[in-house]
Amino acid sequence: MDPKTRFIHIDRGRENVAQRLNQRFASFQIRENPKPIMPDAVTLAFEDRGIPKLVRLIQHESVETQLASLALLYNTISKHENIIKLLQADGITPLVDLLAAPDALVRQRSAAILARIAAIFSGRQAIFAHKNAFPAFLNSTTDEDTDVRQTIHIAICNLCSGLQVGDAVTRGAIPVLVGCVARDIDPVKVLALDTLYYCTERIEQAIHLSLKEGVLPVLVNLLPSQNPEVVEKAGSLLSSLTTHIDGKNAALACGAIPKLVALLGTDSLEALLTCSEALLNVTTTLEGQVEAIRVGACERTMQMLDLELPITMRITLVKLIGNLAVNPDGRQLLLPCADMLAVLSTEADQAGADDIRLNESAREAHRLVTFTP
Repeated sequence: MDPKTRFIHIDRGRENVAQRLNQRFASFQIRENPKPIMPDAVTLAFEDRGIPKLVRLIQHESVETQLASLALLYNTISKHENIIKLLQADGITPLVDLLAAPDALVRQRSAAILARIAAIFSGRQAIFAHKNAFPAFLNSTTDEDTDVRQTIHIAICNLCSGLQVGDAVTRGAIPVLVGCVARDIDPVKVLALDTLYYCTERIEQAIHLSLKEGVLPVLVNLLPSQNPEVVEKAGSLLSSLTTHIDGKNAALACGAIPKLVALLGTDSLEALLTCSEALLNVTTTLEGQVEAIRVGACERTMQMLDLELPITMRITLVKLIGNLAVNPDGRQLLLPCADMLAVLSTEADQAGADDIRLNESAREAHRLVTFTP
């Protein structure tokens, strides 16, 4: 892949990280949580004095007291400044201890508060500075309660979405996340796939560790899933892994290309985009091109190009045609789309950035398709 193209892909991925994280976290609430306390109902005096008291109350021997205090604390730290006050009151230590509490609801509410702490920079710093916090997070991914596992994965995802993602990678997050993708239920799979995407998109070591843990065969097995979100996230991670040559080779070896080509006809636009980006990456090698042509990628891509698709999707398909046309067999199969490429390569009036990218990609693909040795 052209290094410039790779960096464009990475930059666009980073732009989506915060947006995807905020969308998921905005709809998340701890289980059986009472209605949130409105900011104007929480006085300044309570915030200054009440948070240290709540930190003490969540350590109470009564489960009922713990649950009520955890619910109130979760609502109270909806404001950034109150998370800072909670950190100043050393709230992380008892919350981490409660991840091992006998009551599942106590564990889940503690994980929810820690997830909210991990959503801000200073919170992530404090969690990684705590001796026992991150190991406790990883241990909770095997909790017997589904809600606890799902909530702690939100916390881990928040930790890995920031600048401290390298700390998570070096402290053993990758093997745990790959295991969750392989064995857990779909909602947890989706979160673990997102977290692995954030890690591999920013830290090259995470790519090598993921491949070492055997993530590629796991992803290939997920591609035929009936859950479009699982397919989308698996394709997204596969796209990130295949920016590296080791990822391209591993994808080819485990039979990813036939399944990616088959997904060019999926009804989910999100899954179609991520899987076609992964296919674009693996066809930058000669072996990848040969295999993709063998399983019908040229015919599928031309069919998709005739459809009304978002411009970002069309750009990816046109670039894929360019990759396949490097191969003489692919060039011959793709000749029928030369006229379409010629039309797409014509610059439109008042063209935007994506229109320009489409024009340039179509022009290059047309040159390759019509190339005569």
